[in-house]
Amino acid sequence: EKIENKNWLEHVYREFPPLTIGDFFVFGEHYDGKIPNNLIPLQISTAMAFGSGEHQTTQGCLLALQKLKKEGLKFTNILDMGCGSGILSVAAAKLWPDAKITAIDIEEDSVKATKQHAIVNNCPNILAALGDGYSHKAIYKNKKFDLIISNIFANILINFASDLSKNLDDAGYAILAGLLDRQIEKVLEAHVKHSMQLHDKNIIDGWTILSLKQ
Repeated sequence: EKIENKNWLEHVYREFPPLTIGDFFVFGEHYDGKIPNNLIPLQISTAMAFGSGEHQTTQGCLLALQKLKKEGLKFTNILDMGCGSGILSVAAAKLWPDAKITAIDIEEDSVKATKQHAIVNNCPNILAALGDGYSHKAIYKNKKFDLIISNIFANILINFASDLSKNLDDAGYAILAGLLDRQIEKVLEAHVKHSMQLHDKNIIDGWTILSLKQ
């Protein structure tokens, strides 16, 4: 049947309710309700790039970041590799407001979305740039990082293992996601070869989030 011609991405996004993920309250620009005083607000309002908080990998990364914070870890130089919407960069900026955060993605829409979300969430310490992996000049300029976040795909995580280790501080941490539980062994093995060790692991509905330590 014939249906109304409308911006379906925007329409669907407006239908999504706000999410509480640990201490984070994730909401869109169309949300007009009350933001809980005891939660950290994250306004993520675009459907152009991956990362609105609904997918298990994004949720798992947000929880992993909070756990590192609660362990008393302090980071000053953070890399979000494959930043998507920038939700993880913004979350890191909220948890460690004094940190310098570099966000890299191969998609122009993702870089645009990350810049937008840095502004609306008042996170001037986020630098978003278009780049293919670890070759961007901003990475070499700002290394070494004490925390690297990478929510992408298992095969890319494996290919990036060497570059991640090279750009991570000797006592640095990494949060990896985008892999299924059956892919844990291969991803972990690739990073152990480069002097990384497992710090923590969380599985949500078959999706695995790994926290590693250099």
